[in-house]
Amino acid sequence: MTHTHDTSGPLSPVDERNLRAAMDAARASALSGEGPFGAVVAGPDGVAVMTQMAETLAMRDHTRHAEAVLASRFCHAYYDDPAFRAGATLYSSMEPCAMCLFTMFKAGIGRLVYGLSAERLYSAHEIFSTWPRTTIASRECVRHMSTPMIVQGPYFEDEGLRIVDESFRRCPACRG
Repeated sequence: MTHTHDTSGPLSPVDERNLRAAMDAARASALSGEGPFGAVVAGPDGVAVMTQMAETLAMRDHTRHAEAVLASRFCHAYYDDPAFRAGATLYSSMEPCAMCLFTMFKAGIGRLVYGLSAERLYSAHEIFSTWPRTTIASRECVRHMSTPMIVQGPYFEDEGLRIVDESFRRCPACRG
């Protein structure tokens, strides 16, 4: 198995624009009371084709993370074009959990760029220690995949943490 992990250097202007769009989706999700999670997927040319906010509360389903829902929608829309899916990048406001990473893998998405790291998120708010969560980092998940996935991040962690903090001020359910 060949696995690629690239965290070197600054983001390209295209990557920065798309990651900021994912953070904007997270901000909108937080304002809706849904929680501070957003994602964008772009094709191989860097053009964003879909955006997704979290929908766990609205759908009453804890599996409706922004990244998992987006990966599923993207796979459905581009099912007959595996090369397009493999060349795509999913941008997430935060480091995706194992469920989301493996959904991305099954959807055939070849690259992930994320903002706030799970480690920093979990250490910033004690409430996360009481939530059901995986403690497997994205790079560890990728090590167990039969096809390579590039993982880049974290980026803009302070901004990501501000979005989480704002969400906690707006969402009583997020505080426990």
